[in-house]
Amino acid sequence: MKPSIGVECQHCSHESQLEVDKEIKSIQCSSCKATWQINRDRIFKKCPICGCPYFYGQKDFNKVLGLAIMLIGICLAPFTYCLSLPVLSFFDWLLYQRVPNMVVCYDCRSEFRGFDVPADMEGFKHFLAEKFEKENK
Repeated sequence: MKPSIGVECQHCSHESQLEVDKEIKSIQCSSCKATWQINRDRIFKKCPICGCPYFYGQKDFNKVLGLAIMLIGICLAPFTYCLSLPVLSFFDWLLYQRVPNMVVCYDCRSEFRGFDVPADMEGFKHFLAEKFEKENK
């Protein structure tokens, strides 16, 4: 999987998934041609899109798919004597384990896929997210 950044352009609000090769030093919005400089060695020290130093790690897992799997298990529960719940929970867990990690910027919500996630990357923290929501209003 090639490294890519899912970004909403701060200038034109256009959303795009921009691939980042090892040679690439900058990325450009496909709509308004705004440019951001990329330093792959320091990519999780400071966001190349907004300059924010705060990131969180999460699985690149479609939450709607996970919810749909569990809803199917719940709907089938009366007919399967609730055996569908542990079976589909296990299936959901297996899918979740196979999905790669990604990193998200707290401020601009840019999504970094395919990069090496640092071992010390922490998960989502509500108080940081609230801080950035208040600042962006």
